[in-house]
Amino acid sequence: MVIWYRGTQVEQKHRTDLKLAKHIPDLERLHNDESIQLLAHNLVYLEKAKDMEEMDRDILYSILDKSPKRAKAYWFVTVTMLDQPGVMNYEVETYGTDFIFRVRLNLGFKCSQRINVYLRQIVNDLQVSGELPRQDKKYSIYGESTVGSFQFCIIHKSVPSKMELLSAFDEAILNVKYRIRSMAGSKEKWYGLDNSSLIVETVPMIVGSAGAANRIQRLDAAEKKTERV
Repeated sequence: MVIWYRGTQVEQKHRTDLKLAKHIPDLERLHNDESIQLLAHNLVYLEKAKDMEEMDRDILYSILDKSPKRAKAYWFVTVTMLDQPGVMNYEVETYGTDFIFRVRLNLGFKCSQRINVYLRQIVNDLQVSGELPRQDKKYSIYGESTVGSFQFCIIHKSVPSKMELLSAFDEAILNVKYRIRSMAGSKEKWYGLDNSSLIVETVPMIVGSAGAANRIQRLDAAEKKTERV
């Protein structure tokens, strides 16, 4: 419990959130850029969102920087577990678009957490309401469908070693926490995604930028000559 509590504190301290509204134009350009191959109709990220206006930098970095991922619709899903055993409902924020969907799934503690099943229903619901365009899927053993393909992306944090802003104690705490988490089971199995189309990315937990004292400097010609002498 101490390891988990302290590890969570360190993660929250060094987490960086970005204003999603600021990056909607970037997502729109990628969404419309036909020069980039379409990855999937629906690209889904699982997240822990408290503020619906902000998003973990790693998710936006994954979409825009780490090989741009073009999709017809971007889904950012948070699962909230409730004390009531049979509750199943969801909330959606679209930010005035028809391609960005922030979904909060509210599930009772006895409910299945098969995210892929729930998302297919949500896609259908939003198409009926006119908030999501049809996703025509012509080829399937089940016949034509208006619900397209899904690609799920799971981001795992890794601990950068010997970072000055992270003490040796906190580094050890995080390594133990992540080891416990891996032994307890993967996100893929927990959310029923182990048989889905899945991308797993590992990113270092960013704990700060290099200070001025750590910047490497380029030598000019005179300095290089002095160094050789």
